[in-house]
Order: sequence, then C-alpha cells, then structure tokens
Amino acid sequence: MLEVRQLSKVFFEQNDSRKSALVALYNVSLTVRRNEFVSLLGPSGCGKTTLIRIIAGLLACDRGEVLVENRPVTSPGRDRCMVFQQFGLLPWRTVLANVEFGLEIEGVPREERAAVARRYLDLVGLKGFEHYYPHQISGGMQQRVGIARWTPRLANSSKKNCSKSGGRRTPQSSSSRIVSTRPSIFQTVSSSCRRAQAASKRNSLLICRGHDGKAM
Repeated sequence: MLEVRQLSKVFFEQNDSRKSALVALYNVSLTVRRNEFVSLLGPSGCGKTTLIRIIAGLLACDRGEVLVENRPVTSPGRDRCMVFQQFGLLPWRTVLANVEFGLEIEGVPREERAAVARRYLDLVGLKGFEHYYPHQISGGMQQRVGIARWTPRLANSSKKNCSKSGGRRTPQSSSSRIVSTRPSIFQTVSSSCRRAQAASKRNSLLICRGHDGKAM
C-alpha cells in the first residue's frame, strides 16, 4: 500500500544552498502493508515528522519517491490524512464545528455532518463538549478533537473519496491514512482508526511517531 524508496531530504540555512545544511533524511526506505500499524521511533530531530510530512504530500523530498497504491505522491490528497502535533484547530469554531470542517469542505449536508461529528466526538470521549471552544479545553482534549476531525474521513471515504473520470464519479478501491501524533494518545488513535475502518470496510494504515517506545 505504501512504499518509501531511498528518500532523502536536506534543509539549508535560510533556504540558501550555499550555506550550512541539515540532513533530515538520508536514503530511507520502508514498506507498510494494508491494515498495518507502524510506529516511527527516534530522538527529537531525527526526521520522523519530516518523513510523515513527505508521505502526506506536504513537503517535497530531494531524492527518492513515495508510492501509495503504486502511485507517486506529489501533493496532498484525499487518500491521506495527518493529525498535527500542534492540533491545528480553528479557534473561532466550536469543538463540533472543528470536527465538521473536513466534511463541510467535501459537501456533506449540515445535519449529516453534525451527526457524524457527534458520533466521533463520543468515540474519543468528548461527548458533552460539542459547544466549547478550543481555548476552553485542555491540550489533551484538543488533540482528541484533532483525531475526531480526521476519523470521519476514513469512515466516510467509501461515499466521498471518488475520482472523476469522463464526468462520472468512480469510487476508489482503497485508501491510506497517515497520522502524526504523540505516543501517549496512540491507543485513542488506533481504536478510532480500527472502528472507523470496520464501519467503512476499507483498507487503511496508521503511522505514529514518537520519541520512545514506552508509551506505545
């Protein structure tokens, strides 16, 4: 499902190739099979987040390639998601509205997306916090909002993830899911992923990055 082939990435000071360079990734290769959970472990600054951002299509590599279902990754796509360490919540939207956001962009009707969002907030233990704003809840709860916002896309992908061909919408055969998150909430992420996957009956994968293996 996912292949990383001889991936390398170098960051230059002030984006100037004449200045000092930091090698974030060098000749990295890995394969992740369907329905497999993978943990990327290593010290801070070793390139875990850089690798995940390249897989998600948010960052270009300098050498090598990433393939999802044998298709090169060149940009972000609806077949991949990333839950950011920084939560990435919209402060002017409530918890419920934040979870609805991705479904809203995909054109899911208001009542349907609200029902889906409530279901996944319940799944991550945030029932009753639908109308709070991000600044009113803890950091751990904000992270769970981020997870709940991502999970409906997996369950909803069988209906919404389509490719256009000749004016017709053709369902894609499978999808992958990339998650970057803290090890302490890995159990919440994996549980949500498995339940959503069972509901959608689709293949998926989960990648979790962490500094050590104790909390995994």
